[in-house]
Amino acid sequence: MMEKKKKPHSKGLQWLAIILIAAGLAAALSVDFSRIKAEEAYQTAGIMVDYDELSRSAQSRGMSFEEAARKAYKTGATGIIVRERTLDDLEKSGMIVILQGAELKVNLQGGQFGQEAATTAIDDSASYILTENQRVYDQIRNLLEAKKRHPKVLTIGQYMAIETELYSGELSLLGVGYPLEDLEKAAGIGMTAVPRIRNWAPVNEESIQAETDAVAAIPGLAGVGFNDETLPGGDNVNALAYFAEDLQALNVPLVSFEFYDQTGFNTLAGMIGDRVIRAHAIADNEIKKYNVASAVDRFRLAAAERNIRLIYVRFFGMDQPVAALDTNMELIKQVKAGLVKEGMTVGNPGSLRPVMPSIAIKFCIGLGVLAAGAWLAETAAAPFAKKQWQVPFLAQMVFCAAAWGVALVKLPILAVKAMALAAAIIFPSLGTLLILKRDMTGTRPAGSLPKAIRDLVLMSLVSLAGALMMCALLTETGFMLKLDSFAGVKLAHIIPLLLVPLALWLRERKSGQFLLKTAESPVKVWQLMAGVLILAALALYILRTGNTGVSSVSSLELQFRQLLDTILGVRPRTKEFAIGHPLMLVLLYYGYRFQMYPVLLMGLIGQISLTNTYAHLHTPLLISLIRSFHGLWLGLLIGCCGILVLNRLLHAAGKQPKGRG
Repeated sequence: MMEKKKKPHSKGLQWLAIILIAAGLAAALSVDFSRIKAEEAYQTAGIMVDYDELSRSAQSRGMSFEEAARKAYKTGATGIIVRERTLDDLEKSGMIVILQGAELKVNLQGGQFGQEAATTAIDDSASYILTENQRVYDQIRNLLEAKKRHPKVLTIGQYMAIETELYSGELSLLGVGYPLEDLEKAAGIGMTAVPRIRNWAPVNEESIQAETDAVAAIPGLAGVGFNDETLPGGDNVNALAYFAEDLQALNVPLVSFEFYDQTGFNTLAGMIGDRVIRAHAIADNEIKKYNVASAVDRFRLAAAERNIRLIYVRFFGMDQPVAALDTNMELIKQVKAGLVKEGMTVGNPGSLRPVMPSIAIKFCIGLGVLAAGAWLAETAAAPFAKKQWQVPFLAQMVFCAAAWGVALVKLPILAVKAMALAAAIIFPSLGTLLILKRDMTGTRPAGSLPKAIRDLVLMSLVSLAGALMMCALLTETGFMLKLDSFAGVKLAHIIPLLLVPLALWLRERKSGQFLLKTAESPVKVWQLMAGVLILAALALYILRTGNTGVSSVSSLELQFRQLLDTILGVRPRTKEFAIGHPLMLVLLYYGYRFQMYPVLLMGLIGQISLTNTYAHLHTPLLISLIRSFHGLWLGLLIGCCGILVLNRLLHAAGKQPKGRG
């Protein structure tokens, strides 16, 4: 269908849109460049071992904790992650004895603790904690007092004793301090420590102060993490504010554990300026699926591609701890080698340098997105718009620019999230429409492979421009450390799939008659099967967007991904190089026609995926750029091979490629 030639003033307004988009992109590139520099400077990663696993391995070998820690340190470990001790933990380690009142009374009457202790008044229903270690005794007494467990102190023979009333299960849940003597030995070697604070209730200012005092006493303190799904006072903003004030005095970052969401953590992190280090571990229920080589690859990718800076090495083979120590020392050694291979330094990581673009920069980027949106609206509405587009364009720009400015001041986080979502929807849609609409005007003949390649590259550059603007809008530290995230992943994947085909369909002069004729036609079996397959493919595509589609990845695909990582260094996205880009190249080569909607839908996936690659804001920007580059050239290569095969098949069938024009 031939379109009416645009009037000069309409062309002028398109140039205004291009100028605004270019200005917004220039502003975005300045921010993105600063982000790349910050990420390049953030290249130190720590290798942490678990205190309980290291201690148990040492005991099974008849080694002291210090000997095992020294061995781990020489192999490459930089620190220890230690859960806050419970009374059960301390009893198992031999540091305390726990007796119920009735049991203790029998022992006293039998003279086990001496004649003087025999007359001690004992409450049958209370729990009694006995120890000879002054530091352990002080920690337990102080924390039980602060956490409102109302301890009473007494002496029973040679033991310092604490009488307390504990709720059911608290012996194994309530935190009562840290193994300071072992941690001092580790610090003397050169290892750091990251405690994991346990939850408790009730939470108040006094108990928070006592807990942070216990943490402050840890030698080699390098960060603070939490053990449970809910932080102490995690649903209480006032309690978190107390925590933030005390934690800031410690001058160490918080530690977040990837794939382990904790209620209250992001709020607390925001209160201390997003000073956070991300840690990654293989979960207990997954570890048996891995060997040393596959675990090293997982840790290496976590550090290189997701800003993980603490590798939390959980020990293999702890069902046979005697043999586990040597196996896991080799694991630590290889993890260190893998990190060094990625260009990282193994040591105590610092904080990610913040990138804070000004409101003016964000406003300029937003204007570019709005201009692209107005251009997209004009392109989609052109077939049925009765007036030239300059009036709606100017009205939209003035109104939206004013609204954008107000929102940026009043609701800055919500505003940039909304504009980032708009960029993710608008740019892949705009690039695809601007290229494909030329097929409908007869300005580009079908069957020209160089021109098809050129058009796919141009289309991808438009999508990339939107991705870079989206990144620049969401470049604060909280987004880069996954404390906050891109909002609207599903919408960004679905809306272009609806918008672009609809806009192209409206450009068809006989689209209504064709649709009516199609609806009245009998459905053939192969058409029904093809429709079911397309719907199934699109459903899988939607399900696997964001971070919720991992379970749908087969073991074969995981192996293929690992192969690509090994060969290319950075794995491109399968739906770009294997599906989207090749099919879009085929569409551009043969020429768009209304009957090729299925190819259009699958081809459009490549452009959507390209833009949404950058919505993984915790992935270093340079990694995403390399991923997009590999996806494009591989997709072009596969698409060219596919076109050669199709041309041979058509030639063998006595047919020639048919395009528009």
